[in-house]
Amino acid sequence: MSTFENPVNHFQEKIGLKDVLGVLFFGVFYLLIKGLWGHVALWCMVVLMPGLLDRSQDGQITVLFIAVVFNIVYAFLIPSILKRAYLKRGWSEIVVSGTRSIFVNQASKVETKKCPFCAEEVKFDAIKCKHCQSDLS
Repeated sequence: MSTFENPVNHFQEKIGLKDVLGVLFFGVFYLLIKGLWGHVALWCMVVLMPGLLDRSQDGQITVLFIAVVFNIVYAFLIPSILKRAYLKRGWSEIVVSGTRSIFVNQASKVETKKCPFCAEEVKFDAIKCKHCQSDLS
């Protein structure tokens, strides 16, 4: 399970089994809720195009089969899709190491932690907080 934090409002979002089940049971609607518009368009093209091209009874069964298979594929890919989307939006990945949370900003590959005295982010290897000058060792 991965956790990401929005740097603007510090909202944390966990990626895990709930996302896999959300795509599996709700399909394209779950992608809409998460704001993955490119994936919604891809889903619509792959699932709906065969139904629009073939209007026979067999075409409807084909569309249903493709929708089920595509939802299963997306269910297993959604953790990596969401991780890439969050990082693209500038969110930070939070890695829990023992009792500490480490913020890993994938864009700059800088690991940070929160100062226990002033709650500001400082580099993980820092011995002194640059904000409140507290000893972190």
